Amino acid sequence: ASLSRSSYPEYWYEAGTSGSSDATGQYSLVTLTGSVSFTATPPAPLPITSLSGVTVSMDQTQDISIPPASAVSGHVLGYGDAGAPGVTVAVYDSSTSSLVSYTTTDSTGAYSLAIGSGTYLFRVSANTTSALLPSGYWYYQRYDVAISGATTLDFDLPLVKVTGTVTDSNGAPVSGVSVNASLSRSSYPEYWYEAGTS
Repeated sequence: ASLSRSSYPEYWYEAGTSGSSDATGQYSLVTLTGSVSFTATPPAPLPITSLSGVTVSMDQTQDISIPPASAVSGHVLGYGDAGAPGVTVAVYDSSTSSLVSYTTTDSTGAYSLAIGSGTYLFRVSANTTSALLPSGYWYYQRYDVAISGATTLDFDLPLVKVTGTVTDSNGAPVSGVSVNASLSRSSYPEYWYEAGTS
């Protein structure tokens, strides 16, 4: 459980307190009063479950129901529609921004994870020197993805190759020049960020 609460002249912040459920499913933890966010992380394949905005003002019971897991799988495709290995696929709850699950693509660019039904933000990212992907750190986000059962979700990254010649003011080629490109692009429900590729 975590919270942040302000009631001037006082301010409360709790990064997170935790406890584990026993064989009967019972858990217990101590938290500050306020509007609390709960995150329940069960063993795989059950999905992480988040509850936000739970008002806690006294000792109370807060039951948490873990929904059935939905399999989400697909491919991350890089330049030339080739499978992109070693790319992180992270899933965040759209309402709380809490990390729900993440995995890394295999050698063919395939990924698979289990999450509950809901609406999510998917972030695909890497820090790489692969010829199939931008070099350096980049990420691609897709907002408001509704999941309700087994889902195939592919990420065909909008990549192109740019080539050219660097010349001086006289038109003579110049060698050894480092060329860098960076961008930030938003076209809801997608967002793309590239720190710089060279």
